[in-house]
Amino acid sequence: MDGLDQTRTHIEVYAEMPANPESLQHLRRLASAFRVHGLVARVEQPGGTPVLRLAHKNTGRVLYVACVLTAGTWSWLWTGNVTPVSDPKAPALIAEALHH
Repeated sequence: MDGLDQTRTHIEVYAEMPANPESLQHLRRLASAFRVHGLVARVEQPGGTPVLRLAHKNTGRVLYVACVLTAGTWSWLWTGNVTPVSDPKAPALIAEALHH
């Protein structure tokens, strides 16, 4: 299973979870952080559960990021990676994943 298939699987499972207003707030905050990385960020809500859709302006590559509650801590989930929302390096790590 390649990275794209893994991401789709994670997003499909995540989309079945009930929506949480706090995750939506975190995703909106993260979306604003990507303006400095030259990426197009948009919060989407498939099935009512929010995810962040990131697209590279030049290549058209797309990456989805979910915000999940893990062990009592909000975390970003993308392509098999998990990082706490409190990690200031998270936007750069996620942007790097989209650039490669």
